[in-house]
Amino acid sequence: MARVKTIGTNALSYPEIRNFAGYKYQYFRFKKVIDFYKFPSYFLFKIKGIINKKWLNSFMDGGLNRCDFYHFFNVLNLGNKPFITTYETVIPRWNDTPKAFKKGLEIIARKNCIQIIAISQSASHRQANIIKTYRPDLLDVIMQKNRVLLPPQINFINTIDDKKEIGNTIVFTIVGADFFRKGGQAIMAVFEQLLSENKPIHLNIVSTLNYGDYASKTTKKDLEKVETTIGKFANCITHYKSMSNDGVKKLLLETDVALLPSLAETFGYFILEAQAAGCPVITTDIRAMPEINNNESGWLINIKTGERDDADLSYTNQLIQKIETQLQAIILEILNDPSIIRQKGRTALANIIKNHDPKTHQMILESIYNTIK
Repeated sequence: MARVKTIGTNALSYPEIRNFAGYKYQYFRFKKVIDFYKFPSYFLFKIKGIINKKWLNSFMDGGLNRCDFYHFFNVLNLGNKPFITTYETVIPRWNDTPKAFKKGLEIIARKNCIQIIAISQSASHRQANIIKTYRPDLLDVIMQKNRVLLPPQINFINTIDDKKEIGNTIVFTIVGADFFRKGGQAIMAVFEQLLSENKPIHLNIVSTLNYGDYASKTTKKDLEKVETTIGKFANCITHYKSMSNDGVKKLLLETDVALLPSLAETFGYFILEAQAAGCPVITTDIRAMPEINNNESGWLINIKTGERDDADLSYTNQLIQKIETQLQAIILEILNDPSIIRQKGRTALANIIKNHDPKTHQMILESIYNTIK
């Protein structure tokens, strides 16, 4: 009988569980291990309110942890034990300086770095560009270790026929703590306008309504405006400050169209969850979103800047207006022909079943783990 190997990781939060640590493996088990960088990072933040990005995204245990190898999310191992890192944008995720990038890329090029796993083609392309910019001599070595592995997602229904029938009122849902970064201002402006015109729509919001993020640059005044709108249309806008995973699943099964018109987003896991419930999603076209959503399975709002895969956040008000204009046009299109919801929902669900199968995802991870002796 094969020995069960222990895989160490410095955290067991949502990204780790979502991408690799949440499976029941037969011959592997995950263990949260001691990280010497965790303690100085914690005290620096508590005392001075400062985040040291290198400490936060590096790992060092002095060889004290008993495990066979490591698998991290966005983190590099400064020690000698074999490790794998799954990443969402680029690594190293340290200070964005030439010195930091060069040092981090040298660590990735070492033999004990077995694989780096990008959760999107967008991240993989960005990683390649970082290498070309700071250590082009390491491009081949590192990119041979690089692979793209989209996150898994279990489908909530088997066919679109399991989805509730579309009623006289079209139900929209957005889920996410950073409401304003995820397009909250544009959403509220559009719904306030359409509800004032008595359009048959309902909006569910599951969010703590966080504001002040780097993208929207919102203030308490913006929050108060949203709260006023929610109160004004209490019969047509339902706000939940929080909800369990099972609650979100149930809500999505009662939802017709999901919303994620984000100003900035590295991936957008909510898109997968909505598609798993047969919901087409209205998203922007930044970062990884076009990889998991398109105009056949949902709707894409165009905010990309030129050849870049993200939006120019220098002009936030104009960006929000751009989202608002396109979002309103899409919702009016849906109201004019609600049958399009079912058509796109069927394609969205098929995408989940084909491209995000958890069993296939787990098998790929196990094949990587089995290469580590």
